[in-house]
Amino acid sequence: MSFQQDKANALRKPDKSRKGSIDTSIKPLLKLINSHRDYFTTSSCAGRTVLIHLFGPKKNQAKWLFKTHSKVTPEQLYNAMAGFKAKQGVVWLKFEPFILHVRCNGLQPAIKLLKIARDSGLKKSGIIAAGQSYVVEIEGIDRLETPVFKRALLVDKDYLKQLAQEINKKYMNNKKRVGVFFEQLQHLLHG
Repeated sequence: MSFQQDKANALRKPDKSRKGSIDTSIKPLLKLINSHRDYFTTSSCAGRTVLIHLFGPKKNQAKWLFKTHSKVTPEQLYNAMAGFKAKQGVVWLKFEPFILHVRCNGLQPAIKLLKIARDSGLKKSGIIAAGQSYVVEIEGIDRLETPVFKRALLVDKDYLKQLAQEINKKYMNNKKRVGVFFEQLQHLLHG
């Protein structure tokens, strides 16, 4: 099957993410990438804050307590954990940065896209090669991960306030890097 056939098939498929839709803030970026003949997106996340209860090593051994693709308030975090009880596992508060997977029509288009990503401050990016298929994984660097509950709440409201402030800084840095990436792509792919 040709790259263009693979692209057409992939872009026709429904979103399989847990959310079931593309993050609104990065739709223009995905449209830009998908409009170029040498690229198509396969998965993405604009960046998110989550409170997740992990009670085993498998993906299905997790319960989402809170998730947002926006800034957070200490009240949102505290309310999401209010009354939570568990005898096992840990609740983690995480800020996960922007991530994007782009299938490329050959090694040279992959190298070009990777350079744009890294030049935009998205340093945790690389090329995944499998046979004649090349995927560029583009990932932001703004990450936070800390336990907040283990049999009892590990943090108080003041510390949650500090965590919310730090997450919001990371959220804004992440958003800025994605904006720079979008601008660079517009210029280099369609300029």
